[in-house]
Amino acid sequence: MDLKRQKSKISISRFLFDVLCHLRRMKSGSFLAQDVGLLCLALLVSGCGDNLEKIESVNVSLAPQKAPEGIDFESQREILESASLAGEMLAESYGQWMEAIWDDVKASKDKLGVFSKLEFTSMQWGQWSDQRRIDHDIGLHDLQPSSKKWMLDEWRSWLEEIKSAGIELEQMQWRHVGFMAHDDRYSSPVSEFTFEFHAKRGEPATRWILRGGMDVIWYSGRKSNVFAGVKHIEVTEATLLQRDGPPPFEHVVAADVSPADQDLVLEPNLQVLDLDGDFEPEIILSRINRVFWNQGSGRFRTGSLLEFPLAQFHQGIVADFSGNALLDFLAVTTEGLALYEGDGKGAFAKAPRRQDL
Repeated sequence: MDLKRQKSKISISRFLFDVLCHLRRMKSGSFLAQDVGLLCLALLVSGCGDNLEKIESVNVSLAPQKAPEGIDFESQREILESASLAGEMLAESYGQWMEAIWDDVKASKDKLGVFSKLEFTSMQWGQWSDQRRIDHDIGLHDLQPSSKKWMLDEWRSWLEEIKSAGIELEQMQWRHVGFMAHDDRYSSPVSEFTFEFHAKRGEPATRWILRGGMDVIWYSGRKSNVFAGVKHIEVTEATLLQRDGPPPFEHVVAADVSPADQDLVLEPNLQVLDLDGDFEPEIILSRINRVFWNQGSGRFRTGSLLEFPLAQFHQGIVADFSGNALLDFLAVTTEGLALYEGDGKGAFAKAPRRQDL
């Protein structure tokens, strides 16, 4: 299914008409036979001349001729631009269906429950292949074609089974990647979406990522620029990743790392390093003068990195710069270098030594 064909035709035709109009202005109204060829090509690309077998060879003169009456290139270009804009607006109006679902999912605690409210006539999903193992002990399933269709009641029953099993939807992403106002296969408008779902279950601990694409076939009737509803949903491709057991990473600490000066758009200059020699790495955000002291067992204590912080600096790094086996902090400023000597316990209590560049 080529959902981008119509838009491509309009874009190419618009370009050719722009060229024709430009040539016409340059020649002060004269009209060359090459223009006729370009015009024919533009009409063919835009769908106005699909019967190529009816076109016969024509001998034309390359001498300048008077522009044929009745051909208004500016008007033709405006028509093409209007058609292109109308198509984009139509596609956007259908895409708002998914945007509304996305907004509801983000605002709802029962994210799977949002999908129980969908209205459609049928859905074609396919069936999963046997699981195969990939890196990091992750299982992968591919979606295999199937002619089985789900009705709306079956879809809602399946969602209830998923929820009863303790599976929760964490997040999702959608993209409206294609649209055709009329598809011959369905005699209806068709949208193409890509999607990604992240889901989890507490016990037994399992996480899933579902990625794929689907076609949404709409009912053709429209009133007041509102689509009449979803006729059929066909999942065209999908992969399912599954990992059993607890996640390899756990949420430990969260902090606001926005700069004090909101006009500055700078990253906080993150480093992870054992500052105090207890074999527990600290989290260092030197640009906002903050350090998260690692207390072990996933516990952190917040403190300042420097006793005499700089107002601004470009970059900073923790390393032994003085050769005494103690960690120092070196910052690059607009004036030069600023070196803070460490005391071996993770503190930088002295004012910096400066070196102009």
